[in-house]
Amino acid sequence: MIINKKVMFIKFCFIILFLSSCGENSLDKNTYMIHFEDYSFDIESNSFVFDSKIILNPYEVDNNDNYLVYSAINIGDEPELYIYDKRTKIEKQITNNDFIEFSPVVNKNGDFAYLLSELFVSKSKVFFNNIELNLDEKLYKNLLLSETDFIFNDDENNIYFYDIDLNLIKIIKFDHHIEKFLKITNKLLIQYYSENTESMDIGVYNLDKNSFNILYESTDDELLVKNSNKIMIHKISSNQKNIKLFFNALYIYYNDKLANPFSLSNNFLGRVGWNQSEKLEELIDMYQTIKDERIRKQIDLIVENLLNITNLKLGYVDVYNNNYSYTTKKYSLDNKTKISFLVHDSKIYYALLRYANEFEDVKPNVKAEIINNVESIYKFYEKYYDNEEKHYKFQYGMPYKYDGVLVPYNMQNSFALMLIELYIASGNEVYKNRLLELASKFKSEWVYIDNKILWHYMPLKYYDGWNEDENQSVHLPSKNISVDTRFEDTAHAGLNVKFIVKFHQKFTNEIFDESDIDKINNTLNDTININGFAKYINVLDSANYFSYKNFNSMKIGWTLLNNEKLKSKFVNLTPNNIPNFDNITNSYIQYVNRKALLNEDLIVEEITLDQDLIVQGSKFKSYNFNNIITYFEY
Repeated sequence: MIINKKVMFIKFCFIILFLSSCGENSLDKNTYMIHFEDYSFDIESNSFVFDSKIILNPYEVDNNDNYLVYSAINIGDEPELYIYDKRTKIEKQITNNDFIEFSPVVNKNGDFAYLLSELFVSKSKVFFNNIELNLDEKLYKNLLLSETDFIFNDDENNIYFYDIDLNLIKIIKFDHHIEKFLKITNKLLIQYYSENTESMDIGVYNLDKNSFNILYESTDDELLVKNSNKIMIHKISSNQKNIKLFFNALYIYYNDKLANPFSLSNNFLGRVGWNQSEKLEELIDMYQTIKDERIRKQIDLIVENLLNITNLKLGYVDVYNNNYSYTTKKYSLDNKTKISFLVHDSKIYYALLRYANEFEDVKPNVKAEIINNVESIYKFYEKYYDNEEKHYKFQYGMPYKYDGVLVPYNMQNSFALMLIELYIASGNEVYKNRLLELASKFKSEWVYIDNKILWHYMPLKYYDGWNEDENQSVHLPSKNISVDTRFEDTAHAGLNVKFIVKFHQKFTNEIFDESDIDKINNTLNDTININGFAKYINVLDSANYFSYKNFNSMKIGWTLLNNEKLKSKFVNLTPNNIPNFDNITNSYIQYVNRKALLNEDLIVEEITLDQDLIVQGSKFKSYNFNNIITYFEY
């Protein structure tokens, strides 16, 4: 959806008010309150304020003269949808479930629509006035709602046109990844990712003639911007990479990350483990880049939130759930029973330990609480460590389809990654010794092919199978011998790469040496070609395929290799094949060289179009590290 200027201010001022008063909106520097025409945003509490009414943890917002629709979170809950009538000053809660409502839109008549993510973020459902549309199972995005039209697209680049009575008018098949669009009279102005230019480009689809024409196409990003009544295209260019990477990180953060709501939610759908942990790391990395205390304030608040939604704080402690775990439901047999997952706890506490270790002024009681929690987590999972296999197992009998089975390497190595930070924080050699065991076990099962390193998703013993009389698992009592020729998928492999690189940085050449890093870089190089990115790390397997849909698989872990071939793919904005709330910026921030960034420049050409999409004028603006934030005042 194209966000109007007022809502854009909400999203970005929250992040960068340290450098900007956000134009026509004002910032109260004493209270950290951003004032808007008819509401305010309080950075201290991450809250919208309407007529003195506080709404906690706003997630996504759409706004017009009569109504405001938003998805918001109360502590320990998932997002729920609300509509606020500005004329009557009445708020109405629309949903109440354990899922995620996102990308809400509302028109002046009070018609509203939203997307619903249930168990998996690879799919979503479309609701109009709280009625689900009968659609195929896909990921739907970019809702656009007016008094006459309802338009959206799916992850296969189809655009759906409905009238306001939900009569399907037409479906357009588009050839590129759709990022956003705007309807202008009888035309659709589309920002899309072009595999040819490896950048964001702009095209126009004529709805009457059913024809498409490229409007702007280059190796730079062209971005669609709506500002008040103006239609604008911004062409983003620089001969230097660092400032462009930094711009990309800010652009995604400003568009997709309002208030870090999942830090105050629960982990039922895994979003605290897979989503909020990464966002906390992003903010830590961003702070290390720009050293601004307003970002630090957000980091402190996220940490406080995360420590307040453990199982103990939310009352979810039982035989499957440690006091300090973050319980999930989506992976249990019925998707309703609460179970703790080693990988979720590991990712959350890795980020929290980074906070405790990297900031010298962390409050002693907060640091002690984090370390205490992690040490409790270590003891909890110690019961499921197989000393013979040097490997952790899922709890036997837990309501999970792989109970009693050795955990995948990406999960175990996420736990080992957490132990690196726990060792740094505590100095306890027990954690280092366990790290050495886990690293040695992982490396012992590597496969070396053509100066590359491959590994499997599961430990080798898993593929040997087992019989029912071995009593290994309640829910998977037996398994046949199997052969894995694909090796691990690139998305989960990134978690293993992250562990390898971080371990090597801390314990240089103790298990992993420079030649290992070089060989893994060779593996990475093979997963990138003109058709996109490989699904699996063994590019020779017949089941493998390359696609730009796999771009998100490369955003965690792989960027730590500082691989130039991959880095070149991130210089422009990348296609996002997941809901915007799950998009991450680590892939951009981790590539930024701060010292070089200080001396680089970025040029933005601002092109203004009329309703016929005819150029009315253009002007150029130059940005550098000191003023790039002001771009987002637009």
